[in-house]
Amino acid sequence: MRLVKLYWMLQMANIRSRSAYRLNFFIGIGGVGLVGIGNFILIWVLTRRVPEVQGWNYYQLIFLAALFQVTHGVFIITFQQIRRIEYIIREGKFDRFLIRPLNPLFSYATSMVTVAGFGDMSSGLIGMVYSGTHLHSWNAGKLLFLLLIVLSGALIQWALYTIVGCVGFWTYQAEGLRTILNAFLFQFNQFPLTVYNKAVQIVLSFVLGVAFISYFPSAMFFDKQADVPFSSVLVYAPPVAAVIMAAIAYRFWKLGLDAYKGAGS
Repeated sequence: MRLVKLYWMLQMANIRSRSAYRLNFFIGIGGVGLVGIGNFILIWVLTRRVPEVQGWNYYQLIFLAALFQVTHGVFIITFQQIRRIEYIIREGKFDRFLIRPLNPLFSYATSMVTVAGFGDMSSGLIGMVYSGTHLHSWNAGKLLFLLLIVLSGALIQWALYTIVGCVGFWTYQAEGLRTILNAFLFQFNQFPLTVYNKAVQIVLSFVLGVAFISYFPSAMFFDKQADVPFSSVLVYAPPVAAVIMAAIAYRFWKLGLDAYKGAGS
């Protein structure tokens, strides 16, 4: 509980620091939000010509994309800096996180906040509300599960970017791998998993875990359990996948710390 309170205090201080320049603060949020809305417009254009994609209609595709945007926004706000860890290492700035009386990962997580994530989250919420009103009925249980799904999706992205970022402890460079990961996240969360062949489905589900961010939970909300690949049980598995991937990522982090020798060595 003490760490939660400390995390909140430090991140609120970061937000106050970033919002000192109000115009730049809101332009950053609004610009990213407009990009998210533009993505929904592209889906609208697509579905004017192709009303359904593998049985998913316009509103379901909007929800699928919007759910990813919300989870991505949460990740960006809370721990986007993991995507630049190799720069911190190369510049010799990582040592300061090792000498603080806190877990280095916690200390690094509270070093900054990326306000652009609020734009992702805002546009995603708009898309979810817009599409959700045209889908199946909602209740308190579904809303609580949706909250858990959002947190799970953000944790999965944290795990993926942490694993990739930790490569920087050995190579001082992870840009190439991160570019590939970005492509997988942004391109393969736009459409149902069934659009792709079996090999791609296996990679997205059991190697990268990308399908657990928005596809499997969306299939549950739309009662499409019978249509998902591999097993219908997977629609309820995102929280489990998130915990497993987070544990693997933290292990990579610990190995990286053990291998860290400083940028000058």
